[in-house]
Amino acid sequence: MSLDLLPREGQTLLLAGTIITIGLNPLVFAINEALQARMRRHSCPSNGERRDDPLAALLMPVDHPPRVASALSARKIPLVVIEQNRELVGQLRELDILALAGDATDPAVLLQAPSTS
Repeated sequence: MSLDLLPREGQTLLLAGTIITIGLNPLVFAINEALQARMRRHSCPSNGERRDDPLAALLMPVDHPPRVASALSARKIPLVVIEQNRELVGQLRELDILALAGDATDPAVLLQAPSTS
């Protein structure tokens, strides 16, 4: 039974697209796994060991970075502030607080942040 919803050429293109998609699926998943493994390798300390200090990589969203950063610095608690607002990064640097401009949810930005330990 044929409903003739698509011309013969449309059916052929739909079938070809389906076959290509099914064929590429394992390749896409393999590439995804390889990229995830690479991200995990690069997100660990360079010596491959895990840091025992649970505060060594503490990420904390704050509303007032200068006030919080100043309080932590006064207590000699090492920190790196990652902030998207470049003016705020400049203010933090004027207070001798290590600050980096960028998005803290971006793994590439996190890799740029220097270790404070």
